[in-house]
Amino acid sequence: MSRRPRVTEPVAGQSRGADDWHVSGVYVALGDSMSIDDYAGGAGRGAASLLHRNCDADFPEWAGQELAATGLLAQILAQDGATAADVLQQQLPLIEQPPAVVTLTMGGNDLLAIYGNSAAAETTIGEVIAIGEEVLSGLNAASGGARIVVTTVYDPSDAPSQALSRPASRNLWYCNLIEPNAWGAHEIRRTWWQALHASR
Repeated sequence: MSRRPRVTEPVAGQSRGADDWHVSGVYVALGDSMSIDDYAGGAGRGAASLLHRNCDADFPEWAGQELAATGLLAQILAQDGATAADVLQQQLPLIEQPPAVVTLTMGGNDLLAIYGNSAAAETTIGEVIAIGEEVLSGLNAASGGARIVVTTVYDPSDAPSQALSRPASRNLWYCNLIEPNAWGAHEIRRTWWQALHASR
C-alpha cells in the first residue's frame, strides 16, 4: 500500500517573497529522484523541499524566495526510482486537494531501464509521452488551472559528479551518476522558480 505523505503547513507569520506573489492551496511534487531529499543531504534539502521552503543556512541569498512564503502547503509525492507509470498509477491518486503548483520529474528511470537499446528507447519515449499526457490531463482536470512545471530528462554531461551529497565544490551537482546532490537540487529549484515566475 502506498504511503500517503503528510501535507506540510507553512510557518505562521513567515514573510512572503520579494514580489509578494501570493497563492493559496497546495504545491505538489510528482516524480522521481530528481525531486527528493535522499541524495541531497537529508530532509529539506532536495529540489522539491527547497522550492517549498528554502534552507537558509545553505542558501541565505534565497531567504524568502519559497512557495511557503506565498501561503502554499506542500505534498511531496515523488519517490526514488519512480517510472512514468508509477507517477500516473501510484502518485497522482494520492493528491489530497486540487494543487495550485505542480512540479513533475519523470521519464529518466524509464530510459535508464533500456539504456543502449536505441529501438527500445524510441518505444519507451513514446510511452512516456503518452503517460505524460495522461498525467497532465489528470492534473488539469483536478486543479482547473494549476501552474505545472514539466522537467526534461537530466543530462549527466552537464556537470561532473562526485559520490557526496554535499561536496566542497558547489560546481559538482551530481551524487554518483545522475542523482542531484545538495547543490544540484538547488539548481533544479532555481530553474523551477524561474519557470514559475516567467509564466505569471
